[in-house]
Amino acid sequence: MPQVSNRLPGAAYFNRATEIAITNRPGDLAALYRGNSAPVGFIDESFELVGRKTFYMVSLALVFHERLDAVREEVLECYSGQALHAGPMHFAGETGTLRKATELVGVQNDGMHIVACVPVLADDPLADRARAKCIEHLTTEARRSASTTLFVLDRRTGGENEKDRRTINDLVKRGRLGRETKVFHGQPSVEPLLGLADVLVWSYRQDYQNKKSEWFDPMRAATSVKIFRSDPERALNLQIGGKRPAGR
Repeated sequence: MPQVSNRLPGAAYFNRATEIAITNRPGDLAALYRGNSAPVGFIDESFELVGRKTFYMVSLALVFHERLDAVREEVLECYSGQALHAGPMHFAGETGTLRKATELVGVQNDGMHIVACVPVLADDPLADRARAKCIEHLTTEARRSASTTLFVLDRRTGGENEKDRRTINDLVKRGRLGRETKVFHGQPSVEPLLGLADVLVWSYRQDYQNKKSEWFDPMRAATSVKIFRSDPERALNLQIGGKRPAGR
């Protein structure tokens, strides 16, 4: 396994025997961290595709490059070294640990979190267009506000990851993202920092569905939310901390 310098933020974590299969692959995450100096965007999703009010929402948690290792250690300590998965934690009744996780996300925002939410229409049954719209907003906004070029997304199944790559490639071709943009699909068990985005999107979903909005409170002031209407040309911009929209 190639040696990774501890002076390279983010990459040093992957110099572990448990990650050999990952770090030996061309284009692995450690190599991407070594070639990056800008803040990194971690992305996860939540959705409802059945019922009267369908939606697809995607979150981006931003971490400065030089703080990757420190924030990762905070995440690992939060749940005894395990990956953060808010839904299962809530289902298991681990409310104390989950509340600690939401507070951690609220503190470890490095200045900006982003959430995008799009209604899922009848002619988009797999929510491909809805997801692409969310990813477009998150990545272009992170590039504009933080010069982010590296995005780490929660890995999905089948050809879903390739769809994300096509979305990013299209944004590059259109000039919405730079040609230096890089995308990595992984799991929280590989990169625990994905847990930040998991907790963020789960917490916002509780707020969006009028369940328990207090789960979102620790990160409310540091999160920018964009809710798209059914007409993709009509979007409601909401800077969290202001009034919530009357409709969806």
